[in-house]
Order: sequence, then C-alpha cells, then structure tokens
Amino acid sequence: MKEREGIIVSGTLCLLLLVWLGFLFHRSPRFAGSGVGAVFGIAGAALMLVPLVYPIAKRIPFLHDRITAHISLQSLLTLHVYSGIFGPLLALIHTGHKFDSWLGITLTTVMLLVVVSGFAVRYLLTYVAHEIKDKLLLLQTARGDLDSAWGVLENSPAEMRTLPRTPVLAAGLASLGIELPFSGPAGEVIR
Repeated sequence: MKEREGIIVSGTLCLLLLVWLGFLFHRSPRFAGSGVGAVFGIAGAALMLVPLVYPIAKRIPFLHDRITAHISLQSLLTLHVYSGIFGPLLALIHTGHKFDSWLGITLTTVMLLVVVSGFAVRYLLTYVAHEIKDKLLLLQTARGDLDSAWGVLENSPAEMRTLPRTPVLAAGLASLGIELPFSGPAGEVIR
C-alpha cells in the first residue's frame, strides 16, 4: 500500500507541476470568475484547510484523544497528504492559467513550494532514515570489533607496549596503499 501511495502522490505532484506550466499554452481570463471556476477555487481552498487537522490532532492532547477515538493518526496522515496535493491542484485549475497580478503569482508560487517541500519531507526523507539506520548498524558492528580487539590486546601486555608505534605506522602506510602484515594481537587490532 505504501509503495502504491508513493506512486500516486508522485504522479499527482508531477501533474501539478505540469499543470502549472500550462500558462505557456493556455489562458482563460474569465474561467476563475465563472461558476465552474468558483467551484474549483472553493473546493481547492477547503481541501487546503483539511491538512491542518493532522498537526492539530497530533500535537494538542485534548483533541488528540477525541479525534483518535474516531480515526487513527495514520488515516489522518493519509488524508493530510492527499488533500495537500489535490487542494492545490484544484486551486491551480481555478486560476485558469491567468497569472497577471503579483499577488496571484506569489500565492501560486508559495502554494507550489509548500506542496513540494511536503513531498520531500514525506517521501524523500524516508530514504535518509534508511541510510541512517544502515550507518548505525555499521557503527555498532565496528564498535563490537574494536571492543573485541581491545580484549585481545589486554590479554597480551607485551603487544600493548608496542601498540603506540605499530598502529600509527601501519595507519600511515595504509593511507598510502601499503599494508604491512602483523602477527599476534597487534594484527588483530589493525585488521
């Protein structure tokens, strides 16, 4: 379901960005003021207010308890995403691609920026979270290997005395692409 939702939202976002560019090919100066244009505008404005329910329900404890008794936060988030995409799409259709005033251009630009930033946070940062989890797992593995190597060194006091010179030399040579074979516990630490 989540993959399908991402495809639907990505496709709708692309459609929204392409519809915005429609002013290059089509302009309807009277559409926004017509009855159909007004319906698109009112529906778009109403749908752009619906996403406010999710942050309010999530952050205000009194309302959180009352709202989540009827609908889950996950369902509210889905409603937040879809109404946050389709509301601006209807508002953009309402304009009739007539961008003559600086206020209309500014509002349309801000609306599109909000939609694109919401998309980035919801869908693109998911990949960052997975990358962070992978790096954390790698760090935990490296930390375990280091603890194991220190355990080997603590059991061999003779090797512990040679430790300051050997790893520094080995690390310097390894940065040049030269690896020295070490035997014993020092080799376990460097490997």
